[in-house]
Amino acid sequence: MIETIYHYTSGDGLMGILKSSELHCSHISFLNDPSEHKYFDTILSRLFKTNHDCKSIYEELFSESYFGITYGIHDYYVLSFSKNDDSLSMWNYYAKGNGYNLGININNIIERNRKEFGVIFMVELLYNEVQQYQQLKKFIKSFKKIYLSIRILMITIRKGTF
Repeated sequence: MIETIYHYTSGDGLMGILKSSELHCSHISFLNDPSEHKYFDTILSRLFKTNHDCKSIYEELFSESYFGITYGIHDYYVLSFSKNDDSLSMWNYYAKGNGYNLGININNIIERNRKEFGVIFMVELLYNEVQQYQQLKKFIKSFKKIYLSIRILMITIRKGTF
């Protein structure tokens, strides 16, 4: 897993981070490109058409009935980082004459926040559609043990042997 990643921010953003000692996530509805989370749904739909195992796992574990109740999550928030410590495009977007780049140990941030918030995923942004598809498939299949445990538990409860 990546240890040091970089967060590009404006001077005002840096002052907010330093004053609060916090990094703030954005709701997916307020990203720079509002179509980003809709694109994810497109890739997800394609995966479900070709992989029924992933569809079953997702429907069981990430449905509103399970995921929402179990984790209390109905909204998704993101915080963007870069692996590149000197990206011209990021400097152009954030600097505007007053930008900063913070090197951050992401493993520490995830661990500290997982204790408070429970569910945190670090997902690498991929620009290749084939890689996006494969990564999503791998991610969903990583929950197969949980899925199978729940299926066994449900069968046990139905039989009344619980």
